[in-house]
Amino acid sequence: MLAMRGPFAIFVMAPLIYGVFYPQPYLGQILRKIPIAVVDNDLSDLSRSIVQTLDASGAVSVVLRANTLAEGACRGRPRRGVRGGRYPARHRAGRA
Repeated sequence: MLAMRGPFAIFVMAPLIYGVFYPQPYLGQILRKIPIAVVDNDLSDLSRSIVQTLDASGAVSVVLRANTLAEGACRGRPRRGVRGGRYPARHRAGRA
């Protein structure tokens, strides 16, 4: 029975203890409620549902909803903490 304690401690107990204690110092560094702007060109029920789900998550907070990229750039930059954006290259070139 003593021979089983070593492997049990290494393969079962050590990962459990490591998984509980290792993340503790980093919990304060997790980003929460990052303000984002969403440009919704589609305006479908699915896209609205995605934006609502995104806003309900604890990671981000939707502070601006726009219908076009130009509208989002005009309304988002001067206020509300919107500082940058990404737009897929295939949409920039006019290819859908």
